[in-house]
Amino acid sequence: MITQELGKFKIIGYLGGGRFGDVYLAHDTLIDSDVALKVARSHITNHSSFLHEIKILFSLDHPNILRYFSAESIEGKLVLVTEYITGHTLRNFIERNCPTNAKLQKT
Repeated sequence: MITQELGKFKIIGYLGGGRFGDVYLAHDTLIDSDVALKVARSHITNHSSFLHEIKILFSLDHPNILRYFSAESIEGKLVLVTEYITGHTLRNFIERNCPTNAKLQKT
């Protein structure tokens, strides 16, 4: 768990954990907006998988994909900053609104 502030971000609450880190709802004090912060866990010594996730997210540009804002190193922690989706978890949002079909169909 991180403190109530991380750099320019004020931590509002814990949203959940993923494979590489913990996700927090935070307020960006410079742009006066709420964002989601994914903070790499300190026990991860090799950040290459987390950085790969960031690079993939950065390369995507589609209205149905979570907006990527930045990747930063704050107080020695690797942090991914994305838009915050209100009302539910990102996983629930994807499952309800963006179901995918594993089978590719030929057109």
